Amino acid sequence: MEAVHVAAAITGGAALVHGVQMRKRAQQLAMTLMSNPAGAFLPPPQAAAEARFKDLLRERHGVVFDDLVELTNMPISRSLEFLLGSGAYVEYMRKLSGAFNPAAVEGLMCRSTLSVGWDGRLYDCDFNQMLELPVASAARTISDYRDGLLEGRPIVVGVQVAQHELSTYDALLDRTVNLEIPA
Repeated sequence: MEAVHVAAAITGGAALVHGVQMRKRAQQLAMTLMSNPAGAFLPPPQAAAEARFKDLLRERHGVVFDDLVELTNMPISRSLEFLLGSGAYVEYMRKLSGAFNPAAVEGLMCRSTLSVGWDGRLYDCDFNQMLELPVASAARTISDYRDGLLEGRPIVVGVQVAQHELSTYDALLDRTVNLEIPA
């Protein structure tokens, strides 16, 4: 069964989700919703959040889905700006590093999900899109895509600072943070 990934807010995206659900029924597709917490919070446990979302969306909007993927906000772009502006950066980084799970690396969305930019450029995931880190492949845009071109490619990792974010990162450099990532 082919998967359909839909990112929608539980309040504002119900119509979108309902439309995708109708397509799902017609084509017998699996529907996966993605959610991430607003603010300086880590996501709740996956199973509990999925059960809650399934109940809420079914009861409030008649929407049924197959799976929920809980995302953790990376401290980049708007999330970084919020964390710095609210003074929550240091505490969030402590939470994030304390929750690091090396076993989760195999399931990272960058390993199985592509993100397409407004201009057709391809990224390993939306985090890499926000960091302007394109895929390492001959298929650099959606129009270049061909079956097999993206298979077996290395996933791009690293930090690249976009020019418009330099002032945010300058503010970050003014702080001294010593975080230890558990082994």
